[in-house]
Amino acid sequence: MEQAQLREMTDEIQTERKEETAGQGRVEIVKRRLWADQMKSAANALFISRVENGFVSGHWLESLPPP
Repeated sequence: MEQAQLREMTDEIQTERKEETAGQGRVEIVKRRLWADQMKSAANALFISRVENGFVSGHWLESLPPP
């Protein structure tokens, strides 16, 4: 009887650890996605500010009048 209870408790602990590990993995994925979104926003803002200030050299921008 004690062996069965011990196995059951061990299984419960292992299940909890697996769930915790899976949860941490999901948190890491969300953190990475958030970081990627922030980097995209920063890159877009930098590009837009450079376009507005005329610092980007590109054939399609050279035809635009100066700001």
